[in-house]
Amino acid sequence: MTLETSDYRAARLTPNQRVEVIRDRTRDERAQLLELGSRVRDPEVRDHLLKPATASLDDVELFFLERSALQEPRGPQAWARWLDQAEAMVQRAAEARMWAEQIINKYGAAVRFIAG
Repeated sequence: MTLETSDYRAARLTPNQRVEVIRDRTRDERAQLLELGSRVRDPEVRDHLLKPATASLDDVELFFLERSALQEPRGPQAWARWLDQAEAMVQRAAEARMWAEQIINKYGAAVRFIAG
């Protein structure tokens, strides 16, 4: 199930359902990053291009979706805000991945950094 942030309220998902949707999107983004990274020969360039997306996904998993964070008592509005922020981080990761993908598509697998 893929939903945009604005679709959550219309779909009336529970916080647990939203967490699962966010986890699914995070896994999907990681898989796409793995595939994208396999297309770049230079490990330093690969790490530089993929680090922004990877860091955003790490924040989602290690902060927003971390077990103790999900066990904190929250009312419905607080849950909505918390999960909106998690979804925003996944969206930032997707945007960073698309930026890296554009560079890799433009310059190919041998993309290199040149000091200027």
